Amino acid sequence: MNLKRLSLFFFLALFFLGEIFAQQNYLQVASLGLENGLSQNTVRCIAQDELGFVWIGTQNGLNRYNAYDFEVFQHEPNWETSLPSDEILCLRMSQKKELWIGTMGGLARYNVIKNQFQRFETAPLGKTPVYSIAEDAKGNLWIGTAGRLVKMNLANNSLEAFRLETDSMIVYDILIGSEQEIWLGTSKGLVKFDETNKKFNFIIPHVQIRTLAQDAKSIWAGSTKGLHIVNPNLTTQTLAMENEVLAIYPLQNEVWIGTETGLFKFDKRNGRLRFFSKKTNVLNTLNDDHINCIFQDKIGTLWIGTNKGINKYSTLSKTFTHYKYVPMSGISLNDDVVSSFWQDRKGSLWVGTANGGLNKLDSISGEFLHFTKPIDNREGISNKSVWAISEDEAGNLWIGTSKGLNRLDTEKNEFKNYFNDPENSSSLPENFILSLLKDSQGNLWIGTHGGGLAFLAKKDLEQPVFTVFKHDPKRKNSLSSNIVRCIYEDRKGNIWIGTKGGGLNCVEKNTSPNETVFKVFNKENTDIHLKSNDIWSVTEDKEGGLWVGTSEGLHFWDAKEKAFKVFSKAEGLPNNTIYGIVAHQTDLWLSTNRGISRMSRKDQKFRNFDVKDGLQGNEFNGGAYYQNRQGEIFFGGNNGFNSFHPKRILDNPHAPTVVITSCKVFNEELELDSQITIKRSITLPADRNFVAFEFSALNYILPEKNQYEYKLEGLDKDWVRGTRRFASYTNLAVGEYVFRMRASNNDGVWNETGVVLHLEIVEPFWKRTWFWLLILGIAVGGWWFWKKR
Repeated sequence: MNLKRLSLFFFLALFFLGEIFAQQNYLQVASLGLENGLSQNTVRCIAQDELGFVWIGTQNGLNRYNAYDFEVFQHEPNWETSLPSDEILCLRMSQKKELWIGTMGGLARYNVIKNQFQRFETAPLGKTPVYSIAEDAKGNLWIGTAGRLVKMNLANNSLEAFRLETDSMIVYDILIGSEQEIWLGTSKGLVKFDETNKKFNFIIPHVQIRTLAQDAKSIWAGSTKGLHIVNPNLTTQTLAMENEVLAIYPLQNEVWIGTETGLFKFDKRNGRLRFFSKKTNVLNTLNDDHINCIFQDKIGTLWIGTNKGINKYSTLSKTFTHYKYVPMSGISLNDDVVSSFWQDRKGSLWVGTANGGLNKLDSISGEFLHFTKPIDNREGISNKSVWAISEDEAGNLWIGTSKGLNRLDTEKNEFKNYFNDPENSSSLPENFILSLLKDSQGNLWIGTHGGGLAFLAKKDLEQPVFTVFKHDPKRKNSLSSNIVRCIYEDRKGNIWIGTKGGGLNCVEKNTSPNETVFKVFNKENTDIHLKSNDIWSVTEDKEGGLWVGTSEGLHFWDAKEKAFKVFSKAEGLPNNTIYGIVAHQTDLWLSTNRGISRMSRKDQKFRNFDVKDGLQGNEFNGGAYYQNRQGEIFFGGNNGFNSFHPKRILDNPHAPTVVITSCKVFNEELELDSQITIKRSITLPADRNFVAFEFSALNYILPEKNQYEYKLEGLDKDWVRGTRRFASYTNLAVGEYVFRMRASNNDGVWNETGVVLHLEIVEPFWKRTWFWLLILGIAVGGWWFWKKR
């Protein structure tokens, strides 16, 4: 950590009298930019309107975002109801729920009914740049420009200007304090404005203040020279920094600080400060370190504007961190096919790959160290395919590869390799190692691909003498298969061995190697209901229940019934191949060929996650599952690996606002007297009866997982459900209809009320009764008049 970051840690520690725990980490975000339809990537300001649309101001246009698409508003030279300028400097939602926009060409207000802008170009505003907007408790707008602070009375739109020290003095930010005092962040310093005496009092002079915020007790000011905190008695504390502070966003218990070189989160409860920056070797982190603005929406999602677009961060997002191979990086995972994990006694994570050898992850920097070849001509890792990792009581790592067993002295980074010797019956039975287990007695169990099972007693670890167990079709109690995929020790000390093709084996505790008897569970024994002999994983839950992952579902051993209970796709699993099982509190976490699944053991229901939730892919790998001492879970696949803590995988409880965003007739946008988002009824003539609606759920957390239901009452009998965001109807008959639409968020929480739009298709006038009555009346009247003549 460099000096300017470190100084911020100590400054905040002293200010809040808290302890600082320096944690540099990544922030799991979803990013939006030009490739998603944003008009320009330099994001200056963000706001949210009453309906729930998010507005983003950039250097080239104002964007309205509906969770899927951006509607872009820009200056049109010959259109008086367009924006004054393409360069957006600030946004402000007023107490009346009106959106005010400060641009390089002046001030504008958005007309939500007509989807247009009203410009305010009279003196003293004119077409001058508007850098900042705030609103006081009386409903007055305060507008910051170059050389002037302007007050707008919204009751009559009257303007009053207060001249600053010089015409070049810019008001970058305005803060209305808790006592309704007016604070100005200017190019000349921090100013407190005395409206009664019309005086500008400098609190911090001679520094450019770019952003202002207030928490419960202090004013926070970010400048080109660092961070300043003003106490209630107007004394100040200043942290001089080389990097500019551009955004400050205080919440109840924390303060977010955006700078030119990254993002800080300060937790006021415990004095902890975390620094977040862009990580090239971790996916879905900040897209840029230059933080221009920070905004929190109605459900708590943070929107972070940078010079390369937007980052969305939510504690309700599924924080599956994704590590993968990044070409030419040198510090990323060096191979995408992940096959094994281990956390050593010092807390380092070791990752085995199929083609990149052994990787060691630095938990602070997120950088990887690679072990792929000998060091200084010493003996190195015997093969780049690492399928299993374990650790002995001396702290040595044991590494199972496709060509031998390796022991790594992690202090000296020295390898010792062990191989099969056909002339030595006490050597490894096979060089292809699939699984490893250090049992509670310190012994090592080694599962091979074709050579059966090997046992290495604790006393023989320095000079290995292997006891070998193989399948013997003539012996009933021999190992059931020579391909051993997994080995697990239960709390009673029994050793469970999962095989390919031979089912599950159990070696009871305290069995002498020379007297080892394998109790076999396989599908040939129909009484136990094991559905597959291909075993991928075995684990216990905290009550001691045994769970087995197979190629035909998840199996639970019912000790009372002496049989397995089977869970498959029919019970809610996404896939029947269960590669990994990790027990965490009352849940099981499972890796499969169709994503990750969480099973609640209380109600035996499944919650499934896929690549849309941030997984490395939907397909995972056998052997690549692990839970470290901190409760963090790791699952590996063919596109890297995911790490997550179960307590951070939260469901989104917020039902989304839903809106109709478009109505088209014969594939052309219907022109209305007001926006379709606020219309409640539409009337169309019979010759314009081909109608299509587009709609959106304004849920910004994984919107691709939102679900929709719609129907046209008067035509549809049932609801149409899916992820499709449009509905079309052709050749509608004359009559009255009601279009209903409702939607759920990414976690299936529904807005049951939804939106309702009344639609009427009317006959042409010449087909209506009144028209023919009128014609009849005219004819009768004409006949009567002729008769009278």
